[in-house]
Amino acid sequence: MSPEHPIRAEALLFLERLFDRVEAVPLSLRSWPIDHLCYRAPTLERYEVLKREFARIAALLAESQVNGRPIATFKLEQPVRWRRFLIDVIELPAPKPGKAWAEGFEHAEVVCDIPFAELEQLAPRLRFDTSGLSKALNQELELPLGGMALKFHHVSLECVVELEANTGVLDALTRSCALPLLRAHDPLIAGTLPLGLAVDTSPVEVLFRADDRAEAERFLRLTFGDLPGFEVCRMDRAGVPSLVARFVFSDVPFELCAQPVDAVRQTAFRHFQVEALLLKVHGAAFRARVSEQRRSGMSTESAFAGVLGLRGDPLEALLHLHGKTEPELALLRW
Repeated sequence: MSPEHPIRAEALLFLERLFDRVEAVPLSLRSWPIDHLCYRAPTLERYEVLKREFARIAALLAESQVNGRPIATFKLEQPVRWRRFLIDVIELPAPKPGKAWAEGFEHAEVVCDIPFAELEQLAPRLRFDTSGLSKALNQELELPLGGMALKFHHVSLECVVELEANTGVLDALTRSCALPLLRAHDPLIAGTLPLGLAVDTSPVEVLFRADDRAEAERFLRLTFGDLPGFEVCRMDRAGVPSLVARFVFSDVPFELCAQPVDAVRQTAFRHFQVEALLLKVHGAAFRARVSEQRRSGMSTESAFAGVLGLRGDPLEALLHLHGKTEPELALLRW
């Protein structure tokens, strides 16, 4: 986005106003990144005009129908830079049928690395909107701020769009009911599919919490045991007792991993969040280098560590980057 483009000035003004309210609450975002901004269109006709305007400064990642109205997601050619934040995705929803709203930026979304319940405890006096926790994919917690809002989720919108673009995988994920069946265990999707780095053998990776491995194994065998290729084994991952189940549903391989740790705090998910942020910060050329290493047979963590020249165990090296801000990650040379 060129410095003089009016949408940039509008985005910067919106962020200043929004964070005046966030800081007055107060609520700290720690090192969490702002994933994207949401720009509302007042009518369907104006939505179509705005789509053409955004297409001049951004690439359309996806347009899909949600709750009876289209939503377009754009990736900016030049990101909005504000304070320590780098924001390169804008979501443009049309109004729901029969509804209208004022045009302009309405909310920002943050990728956080703690459970939502813990986030609520950080600010017990705030009134969060929890309706987004009922979503099957990429649940969210919302903090209304007087006509604006700050939303929190665990997976970036670009990763969700990448996953949804793979219609075969999305169909298998939906029809397998893996996420609804594991709802009580706060499952999260990780791995290479939402990163856009999958190879032919890449599974749908689902992480969830289970404090009792024996009980979790019984559940997995009962629920998925009749599916092709089903196997379940106990192992240690990053020193944590784990239960891993594998099976195939509709020709799509799945890998479910249970640990006595919230999914958002599992090492595999922290690797995933770091990798998504590295791809965002370092851009298309970096993605191409990592993808080349993946196609050569390297594991995801080894591919990232190799391109970045990180020394030692790739798993530990990437985990060390978790919690770094975008400016800090941008300092890495490759």
